[in-house]
Amino acid sequence: MCEGEKMKETNGKEIPKTLDICGVTFHVEITDKINGDGVACEINYKDNKIYLTKKEAARYSINKVLQTLIHESLHAIDRYAIYFEADDKNTYEFCTKIRSTQLIQLFKHNPQLLRMLNHVCKYKEEYDNVLFRKE
Repeated sequence: MCEGEKMKETNGKEIPKTLDICGVTFHVEITDKINGDGVACEINYKDNKIYLTKKEAARYSINKVLQTLIHESLHAIDRYAIYFEADDKNTYEFCTKIRSTQLIQLFKHNPQLLRMLNHVCKYKEEYDNVLFRKE
């Protein structure tokens, strides 16, 4: 998330109000209950929202909240960027959990990547002009 993006505080944790995923703006909402047993977070493509339960937002560490938001973001990337739909939902959820966990580990063990990302966000327009140059 680029510096200056809006955040909301939930139980001492700053959580983004929105996430831009593949050009789609998803609103992050903290809610009392999500449909489904034991579900802590879900993404809804119809109303472009990511729901996180109040209970889990309070119970989770900021690391786990971040992993959860990345997990849901990966679902959206799979859907919008690579049009991936899994036949076996359990295997797909397991793989998404592994990928989100490993991304967190990647950023924890390589903070220089986050510094680079911050730099790109700071100079976003300059990078966009290079990456998406109209010929």
